[in-house]
Amino acid sequence: MELHDPYRAPARAVASKGPVTPVDMSGIAFGSDDTVSSAATIAAGYTSSIIAARWLATIIDSVVLLMIFVVPILVLDRAMAEKVIWLSVALLVAYFPVMETRFGGSLGKLATGTRVVNIRGERPSGWQSIVRTLLRLIEVNPFLMGAIPAGLIVLCSSNRQRLGDMLARTYVLRRADIGRIRRTGMARVAEPVWSQASVPVPPPLPPVPAAGDERWARP
Repeated sequence: MELHDPYRAPARAVASKGPVTPVDMSGIAFGSDDTVSSAATIAAGYTSSIIAARWLATIIDSVVLLMIFVVPILVLDRAMAEKVIWLSVALLVAYFPVMETRFGGSLGKLATGTRVVNIRGERPSGWQSIVRTLLRLIEVNPFLMGAIPAGLIVLCSSNRQRLGDMLARTYVLRRADIGRIRRTGMARVAEPVWSQASVPVPPPLPPVPAAGDERWARP
């Protein structure tokens, strides 16, 4: 029979107050000086110079999109241009989603050293890029007010986001700053926090029989 250990307190079961839900902290990384580094905190530290970089990227992308649509009309004859016009439209629609999910940014962002990332500093998912592209029709439309609405929203946003970024939960960072998230994340990434109720509780030790107790006598 196992003897009772006087230095071991009896275990007590912890009552669960509901379903256990883990807290996702994988998007937050801590540096060696315990400073938090994430895409949001880095974007919040940017000055208005990031707006100039994004504006330049928008101009480059506008020229690229214009060439995709206009060059076939100028180079090909009318009959052939009418056949490939649908290909040009497909390229216009897929330009931003494909470039952002595959390379982290459009040709304009690649040229200006900026990238579209999620909170973890990774390339955006397909739905995130689609949300950004749909809102671009309102915020960055050359036939309306150009990139002025997006620029004003980014200037007033605490994390330098336009509406498309806010809804898609994406951020535009300088390429050199993305490594700050990955380096600190490799150094020490916070582990998920779980409720105490999810920790298995060992069973209590059996009681020690008192001397002369006949209930514990063997038959």
